[in-house]
Amino acid sequence: MPIVRVCHNRENPYVMISRRLLCDADLTLQERGLLAVLMSKSDDWQIYAQQLSHELKVHRNTISRILERLALRGYCTRTANRAEHGRFDGYEYTVYEFRRAQKSDTEGS
Repeated sequence: MPIVRVCHNRENPYVMISRRLLCDADLTLQERGLLAVLMSKSDDWQIYAQQLSHELKVHRNTISRILERLALRGYCTRTANRAEHGRFDGYEYTVYEFRRAQKSDTEGS
């Protein structure tokens, strides 16, 4: 799923993150940290809790909980994927570098 960003210089070898995101007092340190890691990924990078768990050395459930809280705070959306016969096939996330208008719970769940 895409990562939606504000305008960045693609020639710049550094990760550029909005200061507003890092200074959002409503976010915990874990939430800010995960957002920073996600913003360092390429725009088309797919989010898998298991992969992040391995990379960040935190339990997969912890990653999932943080992603849920970020969705509630308007920093990402989560859509359930369905395989054949409507069987649940994981989630697809879109992460935003800015807080979006909050809706009820996580979208698509």
